[in-house]
Amino acid sequence: LKESDHVAFFSARGPTADGRSKPDIIAPGYSVLSAGARPSMEGECDPDSSHVFNFRTVDNNPTVGLSMKYGTSMSAPLATGAAALIRQYFEEGWYPNGKKTAQDAIEPSGSLVKAVLLNGGRAMNRVQNFLKYTYTQEYDQAQNFGMISLIDSLSIAGKNEFITKIFDRKEIKNGVTDSYTFLIDNASCDSNIELSATLVWAEPGATPGCMACTLNDLDLEFVKGGKNYYPNGLNKKDGINNTERIRIHTTDGEQITIQIIGHNIITPTQKYSLAVTGCFIFVQ
Repeated sequence: LKESDHVAFFSARGPTADGRSKPDIIAPGYSVLSAGARPSMEGECDPDSSHVFNFRTVDNNPTVGLSMKYGTSMSAPLATGAAALIRQYFEEGWYPNGKKTAQDAIEPSGSLVKAVLLNGGRAMNRVQNFLKYTYTQEYDQAQNFGMISLIDSLSIAGKNEFITKIFDRKEIKNGVTDSYTFLIDNASCDSNIELSATLVWAEPGATPGCMACTLNDLDLEFVKGGKNYYPNGLNKKDGINNTERIRIHTTDGEQITIQIIGHNIITPTQKYSLAVTGCFIFVQ
């Protein structure tokens, strides 16, 4: 991430050798101000309000305990911290009411943490290619699910206006379809919020050097008014990725069925996690 909606030129791009989309998510990693220890001196510290300070020369100032950094050294800790906050959210019982409630505490799986993280990703606008910019869009090989945005990932009372619904460690067999029905209800919610759902599952290990590395193929689909909606910006099933997201605009009173389909599962069962956000009443 270079600016709030720009991908930096040095950001890793997809796809993988077997065609899976990457990166999973984008995080700030361009000109990030961080702690910068000065081993040769004692008492280095942040500038106070009376100190005239130029962030562009931070690394040349021997008395300031700050440093401007770039790359995965900055973006990876930020993504890790966001994942840790998601885990804390569930373990402290903030789900489902957006308020800390000890008796609601649950232990989320790793795939649920990832599903929540991807479900709230914000779309980027442009990607930096050294001296020029080109446009990027969701699910391409520059941004995929977009930029981390926890305020768009988890409902918190008084901070945002949407509902979060999760399904964790659900088991599915080959040829089986799990269906979840939602009734759109904008009465006490931000009606501009899209219905967003993200499916994630942890794959069994593939062989090194594989060219078709997804062994268990699950499919995410929406059904609304007799029409099927497919994930990751496609107009068909995604048979490659183990991360799938659908977002659609909805109207008050509409009924949407979210389907998880065990399309081609080679193990006896496969566990999955599903994160859903929007303005809705969960029917069944």
